[in-house]
Amino acid sequence: MRFWMLNIRNGNKEFVYINFKIMEKGELKQTVVNEHVKEKNMEFLYRNYEYIDDDELKNQIIKYAFREENVEFLNEHLTDMPKDMKLEAAIKFKNLKISKEELALLMKR
Repeated sequence: MRFWMLNIRNGNKEFVYINFKIMEKGELKQTVVNEHVKEKNMEFLYRNYEYIDDDELKNQIIKYAFREENVEFLNEHLTDMPKDMKLEAAIKFKNLKISKEELALLMKR
């Protein structure tokens, strides 16, 4: 953690952001995430989605991607979408990569 803190103190935040995925879990990593949430830097949050530990935040990112019609991101994280949102997305976005079998199961419920 000292290595990452030194880079932040020296003003080398970009280095820390680029290497976010290899940072250890902990307070500093959460601070970096919180900073990007505060700045609404969705590019960073989308790019590092799988390295974010906060499930509530990940759910918010999925919802934001849905509102912004970011189908590419939704396709990458289809398994993380809530079932009701997945059905709505399948209806709304014709290029959502959902299998016919899964769609049929969603429509039965």
